[in-house]
Amino acid sequence: MTYEEALAHYRSALTDADAFVAPLRDTDDPEAVLWAAWQTVTGAAATADDPELARLVDLVTAVQRRELPGVRVWNLRVCTDLPVLGAQLREEWNGGRPIAEWTALNSFAARLTAAGTHDALLLGLWTISAALETFDGPPENLPAAVEWFRHAGSQLAGATVHGRTYAARLGPLAEQAGVPDPPAGFSFQRWAFWRRRLESLSTEGARLIKRYDSTIATGRLDPR
Repeated sequence: MTYEEALAHYRSALTDADAFVAPLRDTDDPEAVLWAAWQTVTGAAATADDPELARLVDLVTAVQRRELPGVRVWNLRVCTDLPVLGAQLREEWNGGRPIAEWTALNSFAARLTAAGTHDALLLGLWTISAALETFDGPPENLPAAVEWFRHAGSQLAGATVHGRTYAARLGPLAEQAGVPDPPAGFSFQRWAFWRRRLESLSTEGARLIKRYDSTIATGRLDPR
């Protein structure tokens, strides 16, 4: 199956994990099939409402539970390791989507992270940084950032407690506020800065992040 043939197949295979996996069983080019598959998924996510996003996450989770012994891409197991999904999501983070689609994509990535299906916290960090740590980020990125606190707040709090770091710089507003860098990533100081910014930018955003303040204060992973 070629990439173009795979695109045509996946446009009608976004509700059935078995139909999703079927082209990968006998193809000579599983990487091309996966690029078509995940491109179709992220394209659908960009225009999906809440129930549709939940169904897409369920689909990806069901695909991950399938087994294709011996089929690998980039030395990763298909479907268990979900190769190419992360790369396709990373492509989406290059920009160019309208605000509503960008918000939906972030909601999708946050839900995948919360489900334990795919860890996209780095993408969430980039979105939150763009929304809260730059001079011109809030208008297009704040709704997307709120989706991370809404759906993956526990994971963001856990990353803060454990001080997860990435090769990514702080935004200029965070630097001016004295948030330590390097290493960039999740930190108590950065969390406190986000909280202050959300309080000034969005009542809803502030309400969402406050749910996880007790987690940060106590070092527990369960904010309830």
